[in-house]
Amino acid sequence: MPESHKSYIKHRNDRRETQAEYYKENKDMIAINTARYRKKNRDEINKKKREAYRKKREGMKDKRKKGMGGIIPANRGKYKRLKKKDV
Repeated sequence: MPESHKSYIKHRNDRRETQAEYYKENKDMIAINTARYRKKNRDEINKKKREAYRKKREGMKDKRKKGMGGIIPANRGKYKRLKKKDV
């Protein structure tokens, strides 16, 4: 059961001090474990970063490809990027 707001506020400083002590005592082990995890899962981490960057850029102007229409659509297959010819 979640604790009440008053209880949370009352004990927040104690909790933060406990966390700070833990991280000070174990910072070397935490750094080693983090480095191992990143080495082991580098491909997955980079994939998530690329996806987040792509998602952030959707709908923005694409300054790298000025001749290709300029806007990055959310659904890339939906739009044709070729210039319209005179009909």
